[in-house]
Amino acid sequence: MSKDDAQADDEPQIIDVTITAPDADWLREHCAMLIEKRLAASANIVPSVDSIYRWEGEIQYATEAYATIHTSMSCFERIAELTKERHPYAVSHILAKAIVAGSYDYVGWIQSSASGST
Repeated sequence: MSKDDAQADDEPQIIDVTITAPDADWLREHCAMLIEKRLAASANIVPSVDSIYRWEGEIQYATEAYATIHTSMSCFERIAELTKERHPYAVSHILAKAIVAGSYDYVGWIQSSASGST
């Protein structure tokens, strides 16, 4: 691994977690709590996305908010647990995507910021 690019070995070190919610205010509060607890380094919130999905046998159309949370793999289980506890949906969108490469400095910042310990 060069100093210019950081890559995960076998297991992803850095992940992006995506969450949808009925509104951006809920996501802002939730993401701020995750950052305060050092479970996430940062979050990007898109206040309005159009979603189409099947729920209870019917096609649904909704406007939701969408967050991408930058964090360490070691924080995922706690993020998922807290999100399920607080989320207004019965089944919440919580997905993790592995980051396979990134700038050395940025990956290091995420790892130190999202350590899971306060």
